[in-house]
Amino acid sequence: MIGTLVIATVVLLYIFVQRRFRFFEKNGIPFEPGYFPFGSLIYWKMITGQVALFSITKSIYEKHPNAKAVGYYGILGKPHLVICDLDLAKKVMVRDFDHFVDRPFADGIHPDANKYFCKMLTVLKGDEWKAIRNLVSPIFTSGKIKATVPVINQVASELADYIDQRVIGETSTDNKDIFQKYSIEVLGRLGCGVEPKILTDNNPDKNVFYQKALELSGGGKPNLVTVFKFIVTLIFPTIAYYSKMSAFEPEPINFMGALISNAIKDRQATKVKKSDLIDFLKDAIKEFEQSNPNGMSEGEITELIIANGLLLFFAGTDTSSSALSIVMHFMAKNPDLQEKLYREIKDAIEENNGNANLDYTTLNGLKFMGSVIKESLRFWGFNFLDRTCTKDYHMPELNATIPKGMQVTVAGASIMQDEKFFPDTQTFDPEAHFEDESLYPASFMAFGQGPRNCIGMRFAYMVVRACLVHTLANYKVEPCPKTITDWEIDPLHPSALPKGGLYVKYTRRE
Repeated sequence: MIGTLVIATVVLLYIFVQRRFRFFEKNGIPFEPGYFPFGSLIYWKMITGQVALFSITKSIYEKHPNAKAVGYYGILGKPHLVICDLDLAKKVMVRDFDHFVDRPFADGIHPDANKYFCKMLTVLKGDEWKAIRNLVSPIFTSGKIKATVPVINQVASELADYIDQRVIGETSTDNKDIFQKYSIEVLGRLGCGVEPKILTDNNPDKNVFYQKALELSGGGKPNLVTVFKFIVTLIFPTIAYYSKMSAFEPEPINFMGALISNAIKDRQATKVKKSDLIDFLKDAIKEFEQSNPNGMSEGEITELIIANGLLLFFAGTDTSSSALSIVMHFMAKNPDLQEKLYREIKDAIEENNGNANLDYTTLNGLKFMGSVIKESLRFWGFNFLDRTCTKDYHMPELNATIPKGMQVTVAGASIMQDEKFFPDTQTFDPEAHFEDESLYPASFMAFGQGPRNCIGMRFAYMVVRACLVHTLANYKVEPCPKTITDWEIDPLHPSALPKGGLYVKYTRRE
């Protein structure tokens, strides 16, 4: 009896999945065929660690060079649509954004098991997302970011001393390691209201804050339990939601949450303001409450501040340190470009009376540095531009209607590496790719596009720019025996960096 029931269930499931496999063919959209029960072959390769998650879109983009959009199937035939055309991408992310407001990862997040995570801006949906986005946006205005620059400069100076004391003389240095320490220190001070003192610690790798931040951001060695939860939340969101699965290990979240909570209480008691993101968010909430009489309770305010302080570590520390690692890799490989960037930095410091602590306006005005950063992000080609269709959307270009609930992914990384938009795309060339004003700016998608782009983009640029000033003003970056020659993303690397890592050698400038 049980055996018959199992067979009947499998047969019915097979029929259901086979019907789902007909969606793209029925709608005349190019697609990768699906196979019961795991979906398209490229999706199976992602599950088994053969390709990185974001490489799915790259593989599809390259296999269908003339398609405006391509479909593929996930577990049990769930259809996914990859947008390969730039004009369609602008429609999804900007022009018709009201049809694609939500992000799919939020589907597996149950609030009972993810107290802070479910309140993060990146996870919120619909009207709730719009309300919190409007509330949070003022903390990333140019005026607010200007106020954080002195702290960023102080940490960048500490990094320069760290390199002098601990890195100089080494034949090879892991860029990711040193810039991870820097970015976590910056965000510890500005996002958690504490001074971790990682770069001045006698044993920085054992610094408790540093270890917990690594666990939280995914920048350390991947925890198998965390990896399993992430996969279940991503692939089986319904199971993750109704089983009330926590998306991440609670210990580092509770540790960081307690630090932020204590910082809030301390400021309430002492009335001291530090001009950091905690203060900015509290001020933004007060302004919000003035126009919303019902407001929020003290507990809700605290939870919102903690949630978005934690978000800085998810969204900020790993990506900033990876971006810096990639910049330094290409500076080592291109000494002529490094020299040009050094001269720009040196001129700015001389105009600042020899002081490397440049202000917001000067940092923002380093034009060639901006091109180098953008080109590094373009070459890296790493982003997640996933959206959920929130109401049926007809695409005349495809002569098809995208149904509510379908996951849509913009192939932003592939667009940034397409010869149509960036000539000689596999050459690191910041001058050619970002100095020409005729280039179509929408083709640069490192921070997304439209209302749901990266809200902290300008802050992230400041963190990276100040670090480059203090580091390259004092040290040269050179290739070392471990410097890679081929750029191939490691599908198992938690930060989606290339195989072999990003190693260089640092020497003092004369």
